[in-house]
Amino acid sequence: MIDMKRRLIARFAASFAVGCLWFLWSGLVAVSQEVPESTPATTESATENVTSADDAKPQRSATNNAPGAVQPSEYGPFESLGTFSLAPDGRWLVYAVSRVDQQDELKLRMLATDSTDSIPFGTQAQFSGDSKWLAYLIGLSTEEREKNEKAKEPVRNRLGLRNLMTGDREEIENVASFAFSEDGRYLAMRRYPAKESKAQGAGLVLRDLSGDFYHQIDTHFGNVQSFAFNRHGTLLAMIIDAEDKSGNGVQVYDCLSGMLRTLDSSERSYANLAWRKDADDLAVLVEFPREEKEDATFAVHAWRGLQQAIPAGKTPNRFQYDPSAHEQQPDDLRVVNTASLRWSDDGETLFFGLQPWEKKPKNYGKSRAELAKEKLLKSKDDKSTEDKSKSKPETDAAKTKADSDDAASTETADKPPTDKPTEKTTQKPTEKPIEKPAKDQKSLRESLKDPANVEVWHARDIDILPLQKKQESRDKNKSQTAAWWLDDHQLVVLGDPKYDRITLCEQQKRAIGYDNTPYEELKRFGPTLNDLYLIDVRTGEETKIIDR
Repeated sequence: MIDMKRRLIARFAASFAVGCLWFLWSGLVAVSQEVPESTPATTESATENVTSADDAKPQRSATNNAPGAVQPSEYGPFESLGTFSLAPDGRWLVYAVSRVDQQDELKLRMLATDSTDSIPFGTQAQFSGDSKWLAYLIGLSTEEREKNEKAKEPVRNRLGLRNLMTGDREEIENVASFAFSEDGRYLAMRRYPAKESKAQGAGLVLRDLSGDFYHQIDTHFGNVQSFAFNRHGTLLAMIIDAEDKSGNGVQVYDCLSGMLRTLDSSERSYANLAWRKDADDLAVLVEFPREEKEDATFAVHAWRGLQQAIPAGKTPNRFQYDPSAHEQQPDDLRVVNTASLRWSDDGETLFFGLQPWEKKPKNYGKSRAELAKEKLLKSKDDKSTEDKSKSKPETDAAKTKADSDDAASTETADKPPTDKPTEKTTQKPTEKPIEKPAKDQKSLRESLKDPANVEVWHARDIDILPLQKKQESRDKNKSQTAAWWLDDHQLVVLGDPKYDRITLCEQQKRAIGYDNTPYEELKRFGPTLNDLYLIDVRTGEETKIIDR
């Protein structure tokens, strides 16, 4: 123990001595660089005839050697560290570097050798599950982006793909998003929708990465709005959104057998694909028909056992929740897609969000058969009305008008012309035309360079206006959580609007509700306090467990 203390003291003394020597040497160098106040005349005359590159540079004193204030023109290279990801095997690290001048890049580092590779304008890097591949999106520089915007051309990313085992690289144009399967064997790449298309569907490329890098097999799908792999990476679910909506639906592709199965097809829109964790159960939201200004609401469709049913050609177990026909669905609430669609771990329950109605669609609650029948009748009525308008004879009023016009022209022709007027005529005073403002003339409001920014604060507001603006999107999408029990076809609404949020517990049999409404006044100048409630997911019963 004593020897160890002596060694530590010796190391500290040696470090202190080296520091002192370094400090003295730095001071001597600084003093030697100072220009003396007076120099001999002979030295001045000798140095007048000597010119060099160093003499042309401005000399700074020791006090000016310290760095000055950073100028705005020097801000560009300043860096900040962004998101990062570690490969599953722990051998690779990729992280984003952002700069003030927008010359952003990705850094890929091999931890064993500490070698780093730069990827200009790279974003959203992702390792495959087997740590063999790295994929990332490559954007455009500021100059290229401005050039495309000026030419009214779309700004699109490309995909970078790198084999970490061999170092082979490839870039694929026009890729909006991508995802690896869980095992890293497959890579799905979604293109951009057509420029003039109103639908959100685009081409999807599924690549099998198990083959040779330069001879890989790609499978193409069309009009894909969104996609998701199951946990095992063997099934790929896709939402189809076609231009005319005739091919909309949900499809599942078996990557191993190459079989494509359509689970549902209609002219409706679909959203929120959700696979159950560690299982082959799938759920999706199906939108009800509506007009443009009407509220959107959805039905919930679910399937179980897809991995066993699709290769065998069997029909999977299907479940449907129709909020317009379910007895337990509150009349004042609708199913929305702004909240996540989530399975319970055991697959017995699906959770989704409910929001109040603002403008309910007029066709809400009608079946597909009723809507199809109404559409057919409407097309027949429109066709018959059009045929009648084309073959409709001239009306009596039109004939009478024509006869009166003929009589008036005959009477005018028989009457002799006269030079003097029979009645005394009076001229109306000339009215001064109203001057219209010039087209290029702007009002005072339009002439302002910056729009008016007036904020009206109220003394009773709980949250200040900047916080209200920040939370506007969250407050607009706030919803109540509902639990749908598939086997019993029962719906349980968890809590009521008083809860700021609801958190599902492990196994999703109970939930915790956070209620801060009793303490809103205290929230203005202090912390946010909550009463906690324990909610039974099966029955919806609430029990207060903690007071603030």
